[in-house]
Amino acid sequence: MKLGVVCFCNLKPFIAAYEYGALPGPQLVYGPPRELSRLFASGAVQAAFIPAFDYLRMKETVRRVPGFGVACRGPVASVMLFHRLPFRSLSRIAVDQRSSTSVAMLDILLKHHFHMDAELVPADIFALERPEAVLVIGDRALLPMPGYDALDLGEAWFQMTGHAMVFGLFVAAGDSDAQATLGLLARGLDWAGENIQTIVARESARTRIPADRLADYLTNRILYQLGPRELAGLAQFEEYTRHAADKS
Repeated sequence: MKLGVVCFCNLKPFIAAYEYGALPGPQLVYGPPRELSRLFASGAVQAAFIPAFDYLRMKETVRRVPGFGVACRGPVASVMLFHRLPFRSLSRIAVDQRSSTSVAMLDILLKHHFHMDAELVPADIFALERPEAVLVIGDRALLPMPGYDALDLGEAWFQMTGHAMVFGLFVAAGDSDAQATLGLLARGLDWAGENIQTIVARESARTRIPADRLADYLTNRILYQLGPRELAGLAQFEEYTRHAADKS
């Protein structure tokens, strides 16, 4: 089967065993989070990791692979707002459009937690020169931006809601694909639990993220199992997004 995945480090505990050839597994198809939603909707892959925001829009027509995803409960370190001007003075924020969840999350936090009206401007964040503020996701967010202060959106979300934040989930086209994906993810996660130092070493060399920071991120920041507390956070996020849609 074809499984759509991001190349970010946060998914490596699920897929490293297959990516490194340690276990037989699916054909991995890589893409940014929002692109994976498109690939899945088109039938190009049988299962995929997609942004929570996209899942909530299509949940009536897909099968969620139960139990697994990417979430945090507190600081996450990979969804960051970097700003070189004082935070409260920000009027424009460049946003990384690769993940619909992170953009929606920032919009919710600005309106309901910080009570700010900063404009979110879609941009190729890697082509920008010294923006006043920029939303960065994934591996790049784990590296510092000299001259910028940083706001961790996972921490801000937990402060506002007291809930976990679910960034992405696995979906499948049907029950058989969902069951197959569930087994693949469980086996991958079991392998990662026994080989986390191998993952850290290889991904640190690939991304230039310091090994100690990456190890902390993978073992202490990211939650891979979605239980009742994480699903309560997903429901809270859905409520905020529904409220925003009703007002627009």
